Amino acid sequence: MKEKKESNHMMNQCQIE
Repeated sequence: MKEKKESNHMMNQCQIE
């Protein structure tokens, strides 16, 4: 579950950029 959250965070950063 923690790994999935990290993936989500990375995707979020990509969207922000």
